[in-house]
Amino acid sequence: MRRCKLPRAVEHPVRSALLALGLTLGLAFVSCQDERSITDARHAPRLAASVQTATVVISPTADAFLGIDATNYGSAATLNVYTWPDKKIANAIVLKFDLASIPAGATISSAALNLNLTKSDATGDPTYTVTVHKIVNKNPDLTRATGYTYNGANAWTPNTCCYNNIPLAQADIGAPVDTKAVDKTPGFKQWDVTSLVQGWLSTPSTNFGLLVNSDPSKLRDRYRTFSSSEDPVAGNRPYLTVVYAAPAPAPTPSEHSAVLSPTGDTYLGIDANNYATGTTLNVYTWPNDTIANAIVMKFDVGGIPTGSTISSATLRLNLVESDATADPTYTVTAHKILNRNVDPARATGYTYDGVNGWTANTCCRNHIPLAQADISAPVDTKSIDKTPGFKAWDVTSVVQGWLTTPSTNFGLLLNSDPSRLRDRYRFFSSKEDPVVDHRPSLTVVYTAPADSTPPGQTPPPEAQLGQWSAVFPAPIVQLHVHLLPDGTVLSWGLIGDPQVWDPTTGTFTAVPSPSLLFCAGHNFLADGRLLVAGGQIRGDSGLPNTNLFDAATRSWQVAPLMARGRWYPTNTTLPDGEMLTVAGTDQNGAVVPLPEIWDGTGWRQLTTASLELEYYPRDFVAPDGRVFYAGEEQPSRWLDVTGTGRWSDGPPRKQPGWRSYGSAVMYEPGKILYAGGGYNPPTNTAEVIDLNEANPTWRYTGSMAYARLQMNATILPTGDVLVTGGTSASGFNNRAGAVHAAELWSPATGTWTTLASNAVTRTYHSTSLLLPDGRVLHTGSGDGNNAPRELSYELFSPPYLFHGARPALTGLTPTVVGYGQTLQLDTPDGASIRKVTFIRTGSVTHAFDQAGRLVPLAFAPVSSGISVTLPASRTTAPPGPYMLFLVNANGVPSVGRIMRLE
Repeated sequence: MRRCKLPRAVEHPVRSALLALGLTLGLAFVSCQDERSITDARHAPRLAASVQTATVVISPTADAFLGIDATNYGSAATLNVYTWPDKKIANAIVLKFDLASIPAGATISSAALNLNLTKSDATGDPTYTVTVHKIVNKNPDLTRATGYTYNGANAWTPNTCCYNNIPLAQADIGAPVDTKAVDKTPGFKQWDVTSLVQGWLSTPSTNFGLLVNSDPSKLRDRYRTFSSSEDPVAGNRPYLTVVYAAPAPAPTPSEHSAVLSPTGDTYLGIDANNYATGTTLNVYTWPNDTIANAIVMKFDVGGIPTGSTISSATLRLNLVESDATADPTYTVTAHKILNRNVDPARATGYTYDGVNGWTANTCCRNHIPLAQADISAPVDTKSIDKTPGFKAWDVTSVVQGWLTTPSTNFGLLLNSDPSRLRDRYRFFSSKEDPVVDHRPSLTVVYTAPADSTPPGQTPPPEAQLGQWSAVFPAPIVQLHVHLLPDGTVLSWGLIGDPQVWDPTTGTFTAVPSPSLLFCAGHNFLADGRLLVAGGQIRGDSGLPNTNLFDAATRSWQVAPLMARGRWYPTNTTLPDGEMLTVAGTDQNGAVVPLPEIWDGTGWRQLTTASLELEYYPRDFVAPDGRVFYAGEEQPSRWLDVTGTGRWSDGPPRKQPGWRSYGSAVMYEPGKILYAGGGYNPPTNTAEVIDLNEANPTWRYTGSMAYARLQMNATILPTGDVLVTGGTSASGFNNRAGAVHAAELWSPATGTWTTLASNAVTRTYHSTSLLLPDGRVLHTGSGDGNNAPRELSYELFSPPYLFHGARPALTGLTPTVVGYGQTLQLDTPDGASIRKVTFIRTGSVTHAFDQAGRLVPLAFAPVSSGISVTLPASRTTAPPGPYMLFLVNANGVPSVGRIMRLE
């Protein structure tokens, strides 16, 4: 069976061409997979990732228009769209652009086609619809192309849309990427071709150019004429404006990158008003040669370790509006604020805090000070053009000064251009802009000092990079791994019996299963047993079996069957201890749309919650008790499991398309990180969402150094997230792009640190699992996709294990605990404890831990150690086995104690 995921509205290509003239940045591709192969997965293409913004203006390498004749118009001074006879396309404009000036792997934030209108028909019709399309199938030679042929010899694909069946490329274009009703006012008109240009950049072999189409809805002799590249006036010629973010170079292993949002921002005006709640930050010149506005902002750099070395600090502001004068640029300077510690929530042109005045000076209108005597010389100067999008200033020296002497952090000021005539200005987004991605940011790249290193000594590299063990043999490919309540690890693959591995001895013990568990779903019940739902018959045909593994007896128990088989499902432990199973394919390879819930004795279907999902959905219990589906496909969704169930749409993720085989974790209650994924190519981006908010929305966090799919994200005792393995190369499992370096994400700063590299290539079917001693088991890869079967495992010791002695838990701890219970933990290190974390024991496969989540615990020092309060909410911590860790001031965790919460 083949399943195809179709876009919601797919037009016949000729019909689409007739409906609009558009530049298509990426067709809505139909995604089909043969799911009889265990190597396939439902997916969609993605756009490449980025970190640094630039703008480029590109002229066409060639342009022409096609007519209903055999003439080439590549040397004409105009580009024409024309309707003749009635409701028939008679001309189509074609243009080609070379994107060589844009770095490979860049992310296109905007791309606009600009054409200068010079002439319109004399009829009473006020507008004429012009659409832009991606050219597909034929790569035209615009010095030879005609309405009949794309290169002077070979024909466009035949179709019947136009006069006398002349093809006019109408069967060789995608659906419109933008549609504009063009009026008759001469001057430049613009079309959004962002997706089209990103597609060309991602896959240069598809850059056949774009087509601008006539309006097939009009009567005869309606037209619009635009300037071509041969227009004698250079300023009238077509151009493409592309705003892009260049991919960041991989940081050195010791380098970190933090993206900070302002703690406050506003602009000062020549009045007594405070503008902190405005959605824009404005610089303005009025009257002539006089500063009228100045932007002030503050950033908290407390998350950057004291003693760090700042290698770069970049302030980024999103330009949203410019004056309408002919002045093409406006100079904006960045300054350090001195003398006065500004309060952005109260500051005005007169006062820095709503009460006390800025230092008096005479530079501005009516001697309003506008902070001009309380700033340094410019630290960076930028000529800001009128192209919307992000602009950047280098404020490295300012941020280094704040870090070295925190008492001097009074904020930044961006100044207006005093050299301009009146009413010249630039407006930027503030932190109140409703679009999160438009808000200001400060990106700081720094090298942190080593922790706990005596003065004069060089820290060991492991303290910064962590350390990988030797490669140890394993009897199977460990593509399903589970930390059991006794601290051992259960695993299985496609071939061979399931095994229990003892981390203390390194020994494996076979525990044969009642049925083939390959590609099943799994999670821990409230009583600590592992419930395994489904498995494989063959190909993509799933078993309906239910199997339970009891660590105490090292035995399997067979439970009642599900209503249908499941292959590639996800299990989620619900707050009441029941188990939800969603997705997968049944005994016949058909997608199973109805969720089922295990109540302890049998299964029930959620009959009003029918929805086809991709394999192994990334599901989490949300703070309100619903199940939140984070992906892989768009959008995220909510499942209400009460009664017979109900799905509802949630917010779309920021990353376009699917995050196929990316990894998602709930790193704090209700807070999810989703990193990597995608096929063509994989992405290095990551995004987060906070389900505790009234209207949760996804937002980007820092990007990884490496694009990855088939990777694993693992929550560590510190609350940081470790990413291991995967591949950066395009394709489902392209081992040529294998990533060996681990990376660590900090929730406090949203930044990634590159760590040490492991030895074995681990991609599809690799797994990673947190152990009680704070190390991470990294294993698997193979048993599918014709990839090597990796019969081995490695152990990663994160940097925190080299930052000094561990906190000690000296007394006994209970194996079963209750909600809201207070525990007295014996430790001689109580005074040094800074964090106590509760992490659900992992159950990992296919780049996703179906069980893991971290809950920070409240604690207080007592005479013999610390007092710890366990979660009171079942939605915060669904029942089952957890590891409790103490983390000291150096970020070093204790050995975890496993206890079952019920």
